[in-house]
Amino acid sequence: MEFRNIKLAEPREYFEAYQELKNVNGTNYQDQPTIIDLQKATPNPKYQPLHRRQRKSRSTAKVQAWKDVPENCILSQHDGYPLTDPCVYYTPRGQGVGVTVYIVDYAFAIHHKDFKHISWGSSKDHIFADDKDKLPSSFQFRNKRFLPNDVDEETLLLLRGTGVLSRLLGKKFGVARGVKPILVKTSDRFSSLQPENDHIFNAFTKVLLDIKKKSAKIDVSSRKAPKFIVLMATDYRFERLPGRPFQPYVKRLGQLIQEVSEMPNVAVVTSDDNQYSMAKAPAPGEYSQLRPINSYPALFGRERETFPNLVVVGGTHPGDGGLMSPYEDFIRVSAPSVNITVAVPDGGKSWGGKRYSRANSNPLAAAAITGVLATLISAKEYTISEAIERLYDLAYPRRRESAAKGDSRVFPKVVYNGFSLLIEEPQGVGGGAPAPATVTVTVTVYQGCQIMRREVTRESLGKGIGMATRTITLCEREAEGMPETTYVAASSVTIPITIPTTTPSHPELEYTDKYDAAFCEQCLSSNGEVPISGILWIPKDCPCRDGGRRL
Repeated sequence: MEFRNIKLAEPREYFEAYQELKNVNGTNYQDQPTIIDLQKATPNPKYQPLHRRQRKSRSTAKVQAWKDVPENCILSQHDGYPLTDPCVYYTPRGQGVGVTVYIVDYAFAIHHKDFKHISWGSSKDHIFADDKDKLPSSFQFRNKRFLPNDVDEETLLLLRGTGVLSRLLGKKFGVARGVKPILVKTSDRFSSLQPENDHIFNAFTKVLLDIKKKSAKIDVSSRKAPKFIVLMATDYRFERLPGRPFQPYVKRLGQLIQEVSEMPNVAVVTSDDNQYSMAKAPAPGEYSQLRPINSYPALFGRERETFPNLVVVGGTHPGDGGLMSPYEDFIRVSAPSVNITVAVPDGGKSWGGKRYSRANSNPLAAAAITGVLATLISAKEYTISEAIERLYDLAYPRRRESAAKGDSRVFPKVVYNGFSLLIEEPQGVGGGAPAPATVTVTVTVYQGCQIMRREVTRESLGKGIGMATRTITLCEREAEGMPETTYVAASSVTIPITIPTTTPSHPELEYTDKYDAAFCEQCLSSNGEVPISGILWIPKDCPCRDGGRRL
């Protein structure tokens, strides 16, 4: 891609960062991430909230652009913009550092190469439902009774915990590689998938006690309190227990979830219908059945006041954003849940491996939401409640096409992390409202096109209002103008850049037209404030012979 006659507004550092990002096509971003420094865009510190002046986040300063898979890039896709090609996933460099995540599932292949960057510590650093259980040895990856790739209906769910870990913090495609994981293994020491339901109560009680121990002697409502997220990949249908009344089980689990979700420094993330499949995913549009939620703890989401920090997640298709999971109105955020690239153990009860494959499971969506939530907490110094509310505010449907007649598909709100360099800091979040500051980076591209006019509109970006300048161009190959948009938002960390929608390779053309002195005068008189035929002209772009742009 060749760029010519590039005109740049200050500060120049951001243009250089943009150029670096543009020139890395074909580079492995995992090995050589592009770092864009946001700290340089910070306005006068006196306008920042008090807590931001006192202690800057370890991960706020830099944003990484990773060449990644579409199901990740969707998470940082700004509303109204298509995925870039190659697909780029924007995330703060810290990626959830400082946030502890409890991952609740049956088994985890912790010696897979996707987790080589993780220090697992010892068995006492994790939670096991079976007191005789422990972390698998790094020298004995496999249970000898199960051969590699021996995966059947009984052992298939053993792969889910590994997939959830991979989606959350895996080195290759993890959403938040910087979180601290604590494994919560709810099966017995032989990883039998026929455990008594008492195992979840035993394990979750240990989770509650561990959080209370780590939060002791600290004001859990303060910003300095340690932050925890409990990611529940398991779900339970107690009414299916043969010959047993299920209400006591529901009540007992509800009491545990309620006590955890009421703690100001803890969030609980879960989903419904948590099966695991490695079969071919449905194509976009194939799935349209709307099903109600029917398992716990997801059903507790109906009682928002009783479970304040419980986040119930929906699953969507990464292709068209259509619903792929059970759904009810209280679900306020979703994420891709099918055709997700994750780590796969060697098979059976193996604790190691090198393979990756596509998988389908709603807990993979919950893992992505957990990663985004941890990233917001780490990068923005949010409290748990602020981060959850921000998570809900940023989410928007990914549907792009209009609904056809008879189309009954559901397109729920999909999570957006707000780090695609085109989003502004929300006003009033985190203890104070920062005064607006404008950072403008304008990259204008001329390549076989003649700029005809610009129209300026005010558009909503997050909770604030930004100004979008739409440049209409005319090219030899096109019968109508092609827009390029630059966002200039009132923000303390905004890095707006112009992303051209096309880059024709024709030589520059010369256009002539009859000069209209009256229109020139009218254009200059409007001073960029009064629209002319629906177009707000910037004075420097008025078609004047002196000081303007000649058409």
